[in-house]
Amino acid sequence: MLSAAEVCVLNHVRAVMSVPHDAQESLSTERTPTLSYSLPFYHSIIDEWKGLKIVYPLLSPFIGAGIGKIEEYINKSELSRTYSLAMCKLLVPFPLIQILICSVLNPCLKVDWIEENCSVNDVQRVKRMALDAVGPLR
Repeated sequence: MLSAAEVCVLNHVRAVMSVPHDAQESLSTERTPTLSYSLPFYHSIIDEWKGLKIVYPLLSPFIGAGIGKIEEYINKSELSRTYSLAMCKLLVPFPLIQILICSVLNPCLKVDWIEENCSVNDVQRVKRMALDAVGPLR
């Protein structure tokens, strides 16, 4: 049988681990492509965990390690052309081509999230990649 203190610690750990679990559950839906939602989810996990570091200071080193891993993944993903394209609205002058491409990529998030959360240089880089990707189709 667990002591009251052990149960308390387990409840704190559960609260911390529910943050990425809930995000993963949302991203795992079978009905909608969700790659375009992953970056905002990663940032929301980081934001929630930063708050939980204050609430559960004894778990702070473990939460910090989780934040570090997510930030490492975000940095690697920013170098991926495919990932960046999936995050943005494709700026294609031909509506039919845009519809075809958007039927593969999730256009729901479009470039709005990137414009609100990234630097001007990153926004321009993603837009350039999108145009370069569809350039041969024009």
